[in-house]
Amino acid sequence: MASMFANATLASSPAAPSTTASSNSHCITIRDTTSTVHLAASSDGNLYLTSYPESSPGTSLLSIFSTITNDDEGRSFHYHPAVMSAYGKSHLRLSTTGDATADSRILTLVPVSSGLGTIHTAAVDTVGGMFLFAWCNAPDWIGAKVLLIRDANRTQT
Repeated sequence: MASMFANATLASSPAAPSTTASSNSHCITIRDTTSTVHLAASSDGNLYLTSYPESSPGTSLLSIFSTITNDDEGRSFHYHPAVMSAYGKSHLRLSTTGDATADSRILTLVPVSSGLGTIHTAAVDTVGGMFLFAWCNAPDWIGAKVLLIRDANRTQT
């Protein structure tokens, strides 16, 4: 497992339609700074890193005031705090509110400045926990599966 999105940027997707009339919200995709991989969701809610732009589809995400809240299907990001507490990692998933398990916690993806002028993407939960991204590969997966990991430099709730 390796650290991910240390140099990530949010990239506007010119082909993605706006989902609202507000000028403060738009659809985006998340890709790395080299534009070789992007975040893609499968129909079961798992998130993967897949080749950009060759693989399709990329996942359109709703960004409101630079905070990414859900995908274009209305599914929200979530993780499992008990798993994070026990293992220091948890799957990052997308699901509708009714399909999320009772023990999961909603997340948003936010831009964070590195202090060096680079904007990174981090996940923040509803109680202020901040998490970083990681990925791992397996032969049968469509891409590298995306996980959340604790930020070792921050106290977690």
